[in-house]
Amino acid sequence: MILATSKPQIYAKQILKHFELAEYFDDIQGSSMDGSKIHKEDVIQSALSDNQITDMQEVLMIGDRKHDVLGSGKFGISCVGVLYGYGKEGRTGNVRCKMDRGYGRRPRSFSGAYLKGAGNAE
Repeated sequence: MILATSKPQIYAKQILKHFELAEYFDDIQGSSMDGSKIHKEDVIQSALSDNQITDMQEVLMIGDRKHDVLGSGKFGISCVGVLYGYGKEGRTGNVRCKMDRGYGRRPRSFSGAYLKGAGNAE
């Protein structure tokens, strides 16, 4: 599992280590402090290339913001929009993406709750 966040990578790693979650990720990708990697699609591209991922059929983006949906769509990656954490109705913008209505911070099953190439605007 790979984290691709818009937060600065250095802070994302610190946060996951603090909450003892880093060990569950194969890679932690985030934006750069020098401005060379600031857009979500830049972070996703970096995660894909650094991990030699070429088959987008094997990838699923789970996100709570429209940038997650649009960023994944640029690469033809399927996406699940979630409503827990920071996710709320409307936060994915005017894009096609199924929303999981998990309770609190524990997601329910994602079975069938995604669309292929979900980052296409309606």
